Amino acid sequence: MKRTDSLALIFLAIILFMLAGCGAERQAKTVAGPEPTTSNTHQLFAKEGKIYLDSPFLYVFRSGTIFRRNIRDDNSSWMKTSINTSISGIAAKSQEITVIGRMGIWHSTFGISGLKLTNVTSPPFPRPLAICASPTAPQLILALVGSQLLKSSNYGATWTKIQQGKRFSLGFPAGIRWNPSAPGQAWIYSTNIFGTGLLWVVEESGSRTLFSARLDSLFLGSNLYDFNILDLAFENDNPETVYLLTNSSENQLFKSADGGNSWINPRTAPSGNGRFTAIAGDFRQPQSLFLLDDQANLYHSADGLNSIQFVEKLDSVGVTRDLLPDLPGNQLLIAADNGVFSTSLSNIP
Repeated sequence: MKRTDSLALIFLAIILFMLAGCGAERQAKTVAGPEPTTSNTHQLFAKEGKIYLDSPFLYVFRSGTIFRRNIRDDNSSWMKTSINTSISGIAAKSQEITVIGRMGIWHSTFGISGLKLTNVTSPPFPRPLAICASPTAPQLILALVGSQLLKSSNYGATWTKIQQGKRFSLGFPAGIRWNPSAPGQAWIYSTNIFGTGLLWVVEESGSRTLFSARLDSLFLGSNLYDFNILDLAFENDNPETVYLLTNSSENQLFKSADGGNSWINPRTAPSGNGRFTAIAGDFRQPQSLFLLDDQANLYHSADGLNSIQFVEKLDSVGVTRDLLPDLPGNQLLIAADNGVFSTSLSNIP
């Protein structure tokens, strides 16, 4: 065989090998599931904590300490104050802030530096299942404890009973979420003795407080002992649409378009074997939501959970606990095991 023939064969073999490699690469990119991306995640706070946003101010609270910072000012630093009990919740509006602690409720109209105890005996119970102040009216507080649902309209100084019954003698998970699309409306969720999620709505109507069941021992899955409500999300300018995140092994997500009177299951699930851990409304447009799974993957839905799109892998955040969209700042805030992080919304249409 001539030398030129040998070189031609070698050259042909190299071309075929390269083509085969390119074909394998194209095939690999069609595999389902999120592909590695460059993360836009930045750490704002280096320790685990719960978060509350009164944009542009971010509050992080852990144990008995509160931190506050203007997160849209790169030159700002964290302000810090402490109270003598563990903190379970915060509500803030401009310089007015209500801090709910295990042994009392604090209030200030001068930011966190002016906090004063409202009443050392408030709340009148040692360990509420859930307690939350309204983000638009910090003086209004709801508490779920024992067999009672209580309300305070004066920063916890006095309390009135809204509802009482055996169905409130429940356990965790439990929570209270105020509907940002319906001021004065709060959704309360808890769990009965069978592990089934329960859901109620409380609405302020003039001088009356209206109470109604929305998911009272009604089961949405097939396993009676596998349906706890983990969180709620709402839509922009649509107070009737509500989303549930549950721990069900079959269907984690549910949607209601009529104020919780009826529910559907979009049957949306994260990639692989992941489980959703957090949900939040994207108030830039209707029917838009953010979701996180236990693998720190961020997803977005633009059609009311009929479909979801993978956005990015949040590097080094750990297990995620909570999501807060900061739309004026064009970012999403994430509370996780390894601290508090932000990621840009620029890549999410």
